[in-house]
Amino acid sequence: MLRAFLFFIIFLFVQTGRTYAQVCHSFEFLNDNIHGHVRTLSADSIGLAPTADYDLVYHRISVSVDPAVRYINGSVLSYFKPLSSLTQLSFDLTDTLSVDSVYYRGMSIHSYTHTGNALTISFAQAISALDSVTVYYSGVPPTSGFGSFCTGLHDSVPMLWTLSEPYGSRDWFPGKMTLTDKVDSLDFYINIPAGNKAASNGLLMDTVQIGNCVTYHWQHRYPIANYLIAMAVTNYAAYADTVPTTYGNIYVLNYCYPEALTDWHTADTNISAALQLYSRLFGQYPFIKEKYGHAQFGWGGGMEHQTMSFVYNSSFELINHEMAHQWFGDKLTCGSWADIWLNEGFAVYLSALCYEYISPQWWMAWRVSTLNNVIANANKGSVFCTDTVSVSRIFSAPLSYRKGAYILHMLRWELGDNDFFSALHSYVNDSSLIYSFSKTQMLQQHLETQSNRNLSAFFSHWFNGVGYPSYTLDWSQTGSSVSCRLDQSTSDPSVSFYAMHVPVRFYGNGIDTTVIINHTFSGQEFSFNVSFTIDSVRIDPELWLLSGNNTVRKLPILDAENFMIIYPNPISDMMTIWYDSKNLNQLSYSIWDMQGKKVSENSLSGSDYYTTSLAGLTGGVYIIKVNTEHGSTSQRIVKY
Repeated sequence: MLRAFLFFIIFLFVQTGRTYAQVCHSFEFLNDNIHGHVRTLSADSIGLAPTADYDLVYHRISVSVDPAVRYINGSVLSYFKPLSSLTQLSFDLTDTLSVDSVYYRGMSIHSYTHTGNALTISFAQAISALDSVTVYYSGVPPTSGFGSFCTGLHDSVPMLWTLSEPYGSRDWFPGKMTLTDKVDSLDFYINIPAGNKAASNGLLMDTVQIGNCVTYHWQHRYPIANYLIAMAVTNYAAYADTVPTTYGNIYVLNYCYPEALTDWHTADTNISAALQLYSRLFGQYPFIKEKYGHAQFGWGGGMEHQTMSFVYNSSFELINHEMAHQWFGDKLTCGSWADIWLNEGFAVYLSALCYEYISPQWWMAWRVSTLNNVIANANKGSVFCTDTVSVSRIFSAPLSYRKGAYILHMLRWELGDNDFFSALHSYVNDSSLIYSFSKTQMLQQHLETQSNRNLSAFFSHWFNGVGYPSYTLDWSQTGSSVSCRLDQSTSDPSVSFYAMHVPVRFYGNGIDTTVIINHTFSGQEFSFNVSFTIDSVRIDPELWLLSGNNTVRKLPILDAENFMIIYPNPISDMMTIWYDSKNLNQLSYSIWDMQGKKVSENSLSGSDYYTTSLAGLTGGVYIIKVNTEHGSTSQRIVKY
């Protein structure tokens, strides 16, 4: 799901000269000021019906709606398979709607309760095999979340749409509002006033007009999460296309406003290119036996309803974002709202890949914009969603969306394109996950298996941790020899150090060279030779890393021979540092073992000599690092 900035909406109005009014609240970009203890989704906290004791197999949803009237009259036939013997069956259904009747095995029954947004049906005898019930209901649906059931206008024409993510499906039909079970199959009958079209999941099987009403029958034969079931109704203009891929042709069906038809036709080339790109990178379009499609709706963004995304308009990034969800979000669905980045972070990054592959002139601009937004908000929380009751926290734009996308960008940098894309391909085609649910550790397993790397620290720091690193690079050059020191600080104490491969680029005389530092501790030093005089240095010029407030400093050469002497070397016990206190007023040193662990440090002033015992150190090679107001230096010392 992609949410639009207010300026984007204003820009659209200016460009098109059209106004799309709506009855439900328009989207406002959500703030993310929640930062504290973890709250996880439970039946008590969000008011979910207890649904863990059965597998939902089939829905036949039949509704009558009019886009000019906020009202629904419907029935849902549900086939279910008990996981153990059960005497009660529960559905999520808002108590704002009225349950008119419940039928079981062809007979009306009255042994049900409808309170607290849960419909609970009791049976005279325990059920242990596949069975079914039909619920008839009606009323004025509430609007929760991002607008679970909305009516509005486009070009003065009535329209209606649903958007159930995360907890809104119960506002308009009884079902199982969980991230542990997908309904295996769906038939959706939508009865509407003639002159309108109804968009939904799957294939359009039939339209039947009787008098002034027409019924659209959509059929979907892939497993689908409850929140991805949807409908949209207005006087759509419809047109179809076919996109060839190496896996076969994809049938593409677009339902757009008649006044926007020309705009949509200009987007056809992009739709084809993005479908082909995603198919090439991640395998066959997941619902190739049916369709992919778009239905225009009045909410300022988009929603990845399975096989038919609802979108505000046909803009490049919006279309590509919702399309990406068909692989990451619909085929594989996050198994917890705490892992929502597996949907949204992926969709943001995949739409960015469309810039890289299709419109590369915007690729760097995306990185700059995204990085700046994440840095500005990174200390507000982790990518791991710490409050799955709060809709605004689940769909935090800086965290779940943008920082989630940058995690993928950094994984690509750390692993390399081959391992990164191979791992994502195996992940999204894992036979144990497809058309089901996934969590972050499952993605991590695929990345580790492909790359043969342990990524526990990476995910601990970037997924669970808060904030980002800042780098300080000190460098000096003598002839062709370049000496550097790379320090790191972190913006939040939840992460003390980010171990990353840091690219540093050196420029001079129209030449440049890049050195990649496997940064394993702050204060790490490295050296190399160049054939040119360096005039400037940049840390991570291509923005592979999520880092901010980076600093580069050119330091004067410290003449250790003239200003400082460390002796003896090798050292048995006592070490003496002689330094010229007339020229070096501030001096500090630290001693590090070869594993990068600091074993000693001190500050000196006011004397030419300093002597200390190293008797506590085991024999071996160490690095002594000395910092002064004129610069820094280091040298090896041997303790025996």
